[in-house]
Amino acid sequence: MVVYFCGIYYFLHILLIGTFRNDRDILMIGTLEAMVSIYKAYFPADTVIWQSRCKFHITFFGLKGSGGCMSERNLEEFLQETGYDSSKTLVLYDNRENLLSSRAWWIFSHYGIPPEKIKVLDGGWKHWVANGNPVVTECEEIESAKMDITENKIARIQLCAGNKLIGLGEVQTLLSERDGIFIDTRTEEEFSGQFLFGNARGGHIPGALHFEWINGIDEENNDTFKSEDQMREEFPELWENQPDLDTPIVSYCQVGIRAANVAFMLEGVCGFKNVKVYEKSMQEYLNREGMHVE
Repeated sequence: MVVYFCGIYYFLHILLIGTFRNDRDILMIGTLEAMVSIYKAYFPADTVIWQSRCKFHITFFGLKGSGGCMSERNLEEFLQETGYDSSKTLVLYDNRENLLSSRAWWIFSHYGIPPEKIKVLDGGWKHWVANGNPVVTECEEIESAKMDITENKIARIQLCAGNKLIGLGEVQTLLSERDGIFIDTRTEEEFSGQFLFGNARGGHIPGALHFEWINGIDEENNDTFKSEDQMREEFPELWENQPDLDTPIVSYCQVGIRAANVAFMLEGVCGFKNVKVYEKSMQEYLNREGMHVE
């Protein structure tokens, strides 16, 4: 099978889709919202619909409410149920402008799954359908018992929390040392404090640059990611700071979802090597006393 990757390892163009349907080395995971209830259609063959499985539907949507990342144990259980082992490549897709799939990529990567083993399908469901690729209307039931899943397989994954997600303490350290660049990926209204989003106060981290996450998505090309050249045009303020590729960059939003999308773009498209997501983001920062805002 021939697979073409964009960037270094991070995301996948829709090429030779027919081979995917018969290739058991690829496991496609839908990180979906309305698709399950509205479209009632899925990718064919070896496909797992992450959020249509009740347990993980709750876990993933809990991220939006709590800003907390699923635990290593929950992720291991999920992978075990899907039949994943370290020989497979995960391909993530969504129906939300790559928003949820890039967030899921960031979580998997945080827990140690290497970039050559996890991809985001560029443009997701929209790009897939627009290119005339096949879908099915019934999702094949996946039963762990029928897949000969063993503890040895899951052990070889060796999930271990890394440093792609950071907390308030690390944010405070970077701010006090004036080290790194903070990027606010929310709307202009949230960034300026006009819209509180339920927080105790409005505003943003002092000195943060503003780049709304949707501006990294090419809506005229089926919601695919923009290129590095396009990103430089959309977000010149970042490059005006003359960061080298190892400069610490912290992306944040309200609860870490939009932030992960931009972090994925900065690492996977633009080549930055030291990108973090402030996991609890403004849901935590703007509701803590003593935290400075602008």
